Formats: sequence, structure tokens, C-alpha cells
Amino acid sequence: MNATDIAISPLTQGSGSSVKILDYLNFGLPLVSTDIGARGFNFQKNIHYFESPIEDFYNTILMVKSKLTNSNMGRDAREFLIENYSWDRIAKSFFKRLSG
Repeated sequence: MNATDIAISPLTQGSGSSVKILDYLNFGLPLVSTDIGARGFNFQKNIHYFESPIEDFYNTILMVKSKLTNSNMGRDAREFLIENYSWDRIAKSFFKRLSG
């Protein structure tokens, strides 16, 4: 992951959550994704990731690469990930549901 500046998730079909996105955000990478690629998470577009239709994906990647805010978005997305999708957070939610 250290060899890249931007993470991408150009999915156009499928089901479930794209778990690789969690890895990308954990590394603090800015993410460009289709709406399908980012489904299953509570990420906010243009705050935690850039959403792009597949037809505009290449241009969106170029735009993201040229923006100076990439590191901020990656950092903000990583903080959101830790607060909402860390194993500690998941375990607490799981045990809370078990206890009723």
C-alpha cells in the first residue's frame, strides 16, 4: 500500500461490502469509488471518499491526484474507520446486542 497515492474501487456490480476499502482507509489513502464500491458502509462522499460513475472514473482519479486535500481526506477517512469499524468497536457493538 505504500507504493500508491490513491485507492480505487471501480465496482459496477456485485453484492455485499467491499472489505478491501477498509484496508485502503486504514492506510490513510484517499479513495475513489463508484456508489456500488462504497456500499455497505456509512461513509460520506466527498468527506471520506470521492464517488464517481465508472464513465468518469479516470478523470476523477486525475482530479483527486491534483488536489492538495488528498492527505486530509485520507486522514479523516482513517479516523472515521477507527471510530466506526475497528475490531474494538465491532466487539463492543456485538456484545451490546448479545446482552439485549
